[in-house]
Amino acid sequence: MNNQENIRVLVAEDDHLVGETIRGLLEKAGYVVAGEATNGLEAVEMTQSLRPDVVLMDIAMPDMDGIEATRLIYERCPTPVVALTAYETEELVSGASEAGVGAYLVKPPKLREMERAITIARARFDDMMELRQYADQLERRVQQRTTQLEAQHAWLQAVLRSVADGIVVANEQGEIVQTNPVAQAWLSKTLSPEDAARLQKMVQGMARQTCAQAIGKQSEMTLELTGLDLELRAAQVAGAQKPTAVVGIHDVSHLKALNRMKARFVANVSHELRTPVTTIKLYVELMRRHPEKWKEYLKVLADETDHQVRLVEDILQISHIDSGRLEMKPRPTALDKLSKDVIADLWTLAQERNLILEYYRAQPEPTAMVDPDKIEQVLSNLVENAIQYTPEGGKVLISTGKVEAEGRLWATVAVMDTGIGIPENELPHIFDRFFRGEGERQIQVSGTGLGLAIVQGIVELHGGWTTVESQVNAGTIFTVWLPLAEEQA
Repeated sequence: MNNQENIRVLVAEDDHLVGETIRGLLEKAGYVVAGEATNGLEAVEMTQSLRPDVVLMDIAMPDMDGIEATRLIYERCPTPVVALTAYETEELVSGASEAGVGAYLVKPPKLREMERAITIARARFDDMMELRQYADQLERRVQQRTTQLEAQHAWLQAVLRSVADGIVVANEQGEIVQTNPVAQAWLSKTLSPEDAARLQKMVQGMARQTCAQAIGKQSEMTLELTGLDLELRAAQVAGAQKPTAVVGIHDVSHLKALNRMKARFVANVSHELRTPVTTIKLYVELMRRHPEKWKEYLKVLADETDHQVRLVEDILQISHIDSGRLEMKPRPTALDKLSKDVIADLWTLAQERNLILEYYRAQPEPTAMVDPDKIEQVLSNLVENAIQYTPEGGKVLISTGKVEAEGRLWATVAVMDTGIGIPENELPHIFDRFFRGEGERQIQVSGTGLGLAIVQGIVELHGGWTTVESQVNAGTIFTVWLPLAEEQA
């Protein structure tokens, strides 16, 4: 009897006599009768409120049968249920089992059968709850892992969409299974059909080769297309179910162009340094041989020395701009005065080339918050360039103004000329360091290609920018945009 002590039983039976019989048997066996229900709905409500250890449920009851009541009990308050029935059929057993019935008793029940049924129902219920708990844990783990995988997939897709390189995933047959937008554009939109076919063929070949190699070994190749230099790197995906390769496609066109510009710069600097040194050595020797002409030779030596000094200063200034060590002392500065000072400094040079050098003053005159020495250098570079690239009889004009851009007023200085102009294909590179134009522009004027880079660097340090408009054989306009002083902003 001790095994039944403290086991609380709810009896759900609409037949009063049968209910009393069951109650007597339960109490005789040592069970505690927690309550008695006479219909299915009442059984559900009492199970929720009384929380019995087991329910003896008559299958055939008014309002709600025992099977439906058992289903609701398992949904709302899971509790072991023993079904009471006048007869046991296969259909009844199937429906009751699906609802959650753990054991069956044929009425009128006998004590030993009832004890056995209660024991079986509780044991099955415990097993079922353990399985349900395990299933819930498994479901949560699956859901967590699914969420993690979805997050990783979303992260990977975001990375693939945002990287500047092309990414291609291909199988061991070389078949492309995934691309990011950059690679897709190269393979289907931006390249010519011939170049796209060459790129796809190389990607597929690298994928096949990489999948046949040991994991961890990478392969690299370069591909030169029309106006585009690409570097391809392939590696096999570790842990993939089938051999899979990832091919990264990196555009190295800019790096190669930069290397070409640096090589040209080194050649230009070497030439610019070597020529004055050769000239200096020559005129030193001439001074020894013809000391009576020392004044004439000394002027040449001074000019060549000045040229070398300017070259070294340009290189140092670029270095200071790059490192942030260029000292700036901004203050309210009248651009009218700066422009006039530049014209005065370069007036003789313009006259020597038979050029008209003019200044157009804006009303009211703009005052910019700038370092006057640095901006005077900017204007001097631009005006001197305009003079050098304008044929005799041409015109160079400086004008100042106030122009609205990006929702605010800016002080502007424009340098216009009627010179030889800049080819359209060179305009995107005109401010690149070490860049010098091809053809007539490069032959006509010596230099290192640092002047406009210095102009742009100084203007950007002031929070401004520089624009250029040009047409070959018609002239060029450089416009410097600078922040206005507070009283004019």
